[in-house]
Amino acid sequence: MEGETHAVRVARQIARALGGSPVRIAGSKKILYHAAAAMAAGHVLALEEAAMQLLLSLGMRRSEAVRALLPLTRQVLENFETLGPRVAWTGPITKWRGRICKHCRNHRRNLPKLTRR
Repeated sequence: MEGETHAVRVARQIARALGGSPVRIAGSKKILYHAAAAMAAGHVLALEEAAMQLLLSLGMRRSEAVRALLPLTRQVLENFETLGPRVAWTGPITKWRGRICKHCRNHRRNLPKLTRR
């Protein structure tokens, strides 16, 4: 946030009241902040949709796929926040890490083609 001292103070209070965490960033570095935010939110959405397409290719309805994916996504993000990135993994990855990679390599030709929408 930039501006007159009083305006910045009020803006920070508003941000906190809305659940935000205001931080000081040099004006010349703000583009990095915005890039990080767009990357994090945008990539989560893109990956979620790609996973959705895999489940839809199995014949699941979209509502079923959402119910299957969102709890895992929420949990891994909560783990990332509280435990850090090295131990945040959840669900199939924690139990089947090596097997999933081998399985995907062996069955790559059967995976549905993911297309842009």
